[in-house]
Amino acid sequence: MISSIWKKFCNTMLNENFDIQHRLLNILLSISLVLGLVSTAVTMLFFFNSIGNLFSLLLVFLAAVTLLISVKKNNPHLAVIIIVAVGDLMLLPAMYITNGGMKSGVQLWFVLGLIVPLVALKGNKLILPFISGIISAVSCMVLELCRPDLIIHPSNPAAESAKLISSFVFFGIIIGCMFVYQAFSYEEQSKLLIERDEELVKAMKAAQSANNAKSSFLAHMSHEIRTPINAILGMDEMIIRESTDKDVTAYAMNIRSAGNSLLTIINDILDFSKIESDKMDIYTAPYDLSILLRDCYNLVFMRAADKDLKFSFEVDKDTPKKLIGDEFRIRQVVTNLLTNAVKYTPKGSVTMSVGFEGQEDGSIMLIFAVRDTGMGISDEDKGKLFDSFRRINSAQTHKIEGTGLGLAIAKRLIDLMNGTILVESEYGKGSVFTVRIPQKTEDKAVIGSFTPQSPVLPEKKYRERFHAPDAKILIVDDVKINVEVIQELIKKTLICSDAAYSGEKCIELAAKEKYDIIFMDHLMPDMDGEETLNIIRSAKDGPNRNVPVIALTANAMAGAKEKYISMGFSDYLSKPVKGSELEDMLLRFLPAEKVVPYGENDPVRYSKNDIFGLEFLNTRAGISFCCGDISFYKEVLKSFAESDLPDRLCKYYSARDWNNYSVCVHSIMGTSLSVGAEELSAKASAIINALKNDNLSFVKEHHRSFADSCNKLRDRLADYFGEEA
Repeated sequence: MISSIWKKFCNTMLNENFDIQHRLLNILLSISLVLGLVSTAVTMLFFFNSIGNLFSLLLVFLAAVTLLISVKKNNPHLAVIIIVAVGDLMLLPAMYITNGGMKSGVQLWFVLGLIVPLVALKGNKLILPFISGIISAVSCMVLELCRPDLIIHPSNPAAESAKLISSFVFFGIIIGCMFVYQAFSYEEQSKLLIERDEELVKAMKAAQSANNAKSSFLAHMSHEIRTPINAILGMDEMIIRESTDKDVTAYAMNIRSAGNSLLTIINDILDFSKIESDKMDIYTAPYDLSILLRDCYNLVFMRAADKDLKFSFEVDKDTPKKLIGDEFRIRQVVTNLLTNAVKYTPKGSVTMSVGFEGQEDGSIMLIFAVRDTGMGISDEDKGKLFDSFRRINSAQTHKIEGTGLGLAIAKRLIDLMNGTILVESEYGKGSVFTVRIPQKTEDKAVIGSFTPQSPVLPEKKYRERFHAPDAKILIVDDVKINVEVIQELIKKTLICSDAAYSGEKCIELAAKEKYDIIFMDHLMPDMDGEETLNIIRSAKDGPNRNVPVIALTANAMAGAKEKYISMGFSDYLSKPVKGSELEDMLLRFLPAEKVVPYGENDPVRYSKNDIFGLEFLNTRAGISFCCGDISFYKEVLKSFAESDLPDRLCKYYSARDWNNYSVCVHSIMGTSLSVGAEELSAKASAIINALKNDNLSFVKEHHRSFADSCNKLRDRLADYFGEEA
């Protein structure tokens, strides 16, 4: 019976819905009520004092009323106000005066009155009650010091002593109970927090495990999906090369486009899984900003042209050209922003501005700003812009291709490079994405006048660039279709090839046969490419100890070349393997005496930029503008050697015929870029910009140098073809 009552009492006073301060107030009032009743009863029995006993009863009644308000009305603030207003300011001063002043022990109840607001109230609410209690107590003590005659002392000295002793005892009990309960509550809360921490740690580990499993699955599946994509794109290229039917070729071109889109999605998923599992690394290496910008322009140019969008770059000519950073990831971020801008802009323009801000340590803050006149982004959607797998404004964008990962990946890559991205947009009017990425500078060279060119050349039928019937290569890959794709891509070059579907088989063949190049898959079961390579390199008398070994990998990233070279590979090719890149690699590493240009008898002299001994040209860039066709490139060279463009240029300049002069400079700029005369093309671009701005003084100042460069290039090419004849 008693335990049941006690349990009910505790549940009422210490309700779990009450906060700790509310509970402490209830404990204080409950104990005060009980001890007040005991004290009053003892006083009335043994030390009769009608006035003192009356005030004591009123104080007990006050404790009961305020406890009821605190518990039943759930209003501790009102209870405290009543205690201060009635108890501290009225009853306690009356008890102090009528029960003997400082000898009565009432001052301890004043202290208890000060504790009440401190326990139950917070912030500004406790200031007035607390100060009021102090003023009341101090006033009583000052009154006793100044007018001791006003203090009523009990006639029985024993009564005063009893009251003083009981006040100390009761005060000690109340304070002790409060501290005991507070310590008990602290221990209970600590246990609860420890249990919750343990549960949270378990939940975090489970979530991390699930996230790692998901990321591992995505990465594994992405790699697995690359194998059939490699086969699809490789075989599709063979159809494009060999088909004579226009319809079949058109179908194959559509397959290539769809395959490349699928490959982009797979790359996004793979990148996202790497970022989520903290396996995305940033590799810094020197790179040329002008090449990066040109590549980004060329990648997106056709998409913009297909939608009749004005697509342009505005580059600060003083921007440093040679930078040190993660070129691959910056290219990925910029291309993503440009592609997104084109996708979400039905009409108008997409413009990218490039600039920089100098830093105190000599580095720069590289700044890209992509502006479009597209759909824009509502204020509501801006917060969701960088969320994973989320497409904003789905009602208008559901027909636009994509995973919803592009901007999420871009944001995280920018964060990894210690950069920032800012979005400004007005719904229905367009957006501006501004990216700032810190980069180091390699030297003081600046980018100068930058005018990207995207010559749209007619689709030409594939024709191999060389034959190498005496060359022999080894292709190593545990997936048979990957080997077959490479064999098909080199078929018309007449190169002989062997296949190995494991590291062990590669070692066996490499011990018997001398190869000119070995193409080695990096990730293979049992024995991977790196281990296989080390065994081949360590064979003292092995015929392929010093043969170039090219890594085949699905992970193309900035720093990949340095990574594979540090492993001992000569270079790497990313999968899916592209025919043009494969032929580039073959030309770079095959012995020159075994390579014969298609349709000619002289051996190819191949270096980084020069394939014909024309050191004054970037012939490799020129060939790329000629669809990789060496014969077509030679035709362009010969055409420039026989051109009258330099003569017409001088004629129009002398006549001050600026319209025809401008047309002529345009022709020289495009043609010079097509033959790899990059410096001449840059000069032409500068003159065109001057003409656009009516800056004839610049044209007159630089015409002679420009004309001399044109004549010099034409004469050198004419000499080359004269010697060849």
